Amino acid sequence: HGLLEPGSPVYREAAALAGGAAAAGPNARAALADRAFPAPEFRGRLTRLLHPAIYAEIGRQCAVLAEAGHRLALVEAALLGEGGRLEPGFSGLVLVSCPEALRLRRLAEGRGVDAAEARRRMAAQADPETKRALAGWVIENDGDLERLRGQVDGTARLLRLAAE
Repeated sequence: HGLLEPGSPVYREAAALAGGAAAAGPNARAALADRAFPAPEFRGRLTRLLHPAIYAEIGRQCAVLAEAGHRLALVEAALLGEGGRLEPGFSGLVLVSCPEALRLRRLAEGRGVDAAEARRRMAAQADPETKRALAGWVIENDGDLERLRGQVDGTARLLRLAAE
């Protein structure tokens, strides 16, 4: 998210790409998403701009962690695996899966996104089953928060064991 802070080189490029329409700071991502999801060509240009910068920053942060002795780093990034493959530098994928109807409800209740907009955004993303085929671990986010936390804790234990 820091890559889209006002004044950063990536923010300036994204704002120029959006015709100066990108909002500043915490609203930048939302403004770009509002513009990108209904416009596949713009979304492609934005992806080609942002993803290399994002993956470079992830690599930089992981290198810092590795130098400090950490053997495992988790990266929360909804777009991992979108191209049908894991991006270089990633050794695995933990997929958090949620049924479409529940995703629609949560987007409406949690973010105020109407059903039509939510469906348009989901249609612009890779089919969840494509990512499931890439995932080494799957967490089913179809229940309450307690159940989700239990699955996350169990997956974290497995990942730590694998990293030893």
